[in-house]
Amino acid sequence: MRIIDAHSHVMFGSWMGSIPDPEGKKLIKELETCNISSAVISAIDSLITTDFKLQQKINEKVSALQNKYDKILYGLGTVTPNAGKKVAMEIKRCKEKLGLYGLKLHTWLQAFSVMAKDCDYIFKTASELGMPILFHDGTPPYSTPLQIAHIAHKYPNLKIILGHGGLKDMWIDALEAAKKNKNIYIATCGTPYLGIKTMIKELGIERIMFGSDSGFADASQTIYQLNNVKKQNLKKAELELALYKNANRIFSLNQNLE
Repeated sequence: MRIIDAHSHVMFGSWMGSIPDPEGKKLIKELETCNISSAVISAIDSLITTDFKLQQKINEKVSALQNKYDKILYGLGTVTPNAGKKVAMEIKRCKEKLGLYGLKLHTWLQAFSVMAKDCDYIFKTASELGMPILFHDGTPPYSTPLQIAHIAHKYPNLKIILGHGGLKDMWIDALEAAKKNKNIYIATCGTPYLGIKTMIKELGIERIMFGSDSGFADASQTIYQLNNVKKQNLKKAELELALYKNANRIFSLNQNLE
C-alpha cells in the first residue's frame, strides 16, 4: 500500500549532535527502509532560526531537494513574524517560484506566539494562496492546540495541520480544537494510540493522516509511529485515507492514486 509521511524533516546542517543530511540521502534511505512512498518535508535548519534571509535560503534548498526527488519529497517553507510584511512576499515566492506545498511553523523553537500581531501577515497570505500550515503543537507556552485553534477560527479557509495531534499531554485539547474547527487536521506523530483511536472515532478518518516526525532519529521511530496507525483495526479504505489519500488531498500533492 502506498504511504505518504505527512510530517517529516531534512537537516542541511548539524543541530544538537545530529548528522547533517544536505543531499537528503539519509531521509531517502529511511523512507525506503520503511516502505514509505513519499514525504512532506520541512528543514529543521529553518525551524531553529528567526533570521529571515537565512530562512529564504533554506526555503530554496528545500525546493531544490524537492526537485531532485520529484514525486518523492514535497517541501514546506517557513517564515517567522519578525520579518513583518515581508513574509507575505516570501510565502508567495514559496508557492509560485519555489513550488512548495505549504508552510511549517514551529512556534516553540522559533519562540513566537500565534497571537502576535504580525502573524496575521502569515495566516492571511497562506489562506489567500491556499497553502496549508503544519504546526508543531503540544508544547507550551507557544504551541498548544487551543492557541492554534484560535487561528483556525479566525481564518476558516486556512487548512491547519496539528503536526503532533497534541502529543501525549495535549491530545484531548487537539481533539477539542479539531471538533470545533473543521479546517483543522491531525498528523499522528506523537499522538498516543488511544488518542488516535478516539480522534478517528470522533473526527472521522478523513481528518487523520500518518506522520512520523522523522529526521531526528533512525527508522525505528518511523516504524513505531506507522504501527500506531496500522494497528487501529481500520478497514482497507480507511487505512488508505490515513496513510496517503488524506495527505494527498490536504496538501494538494496531485499524486495519481489510481
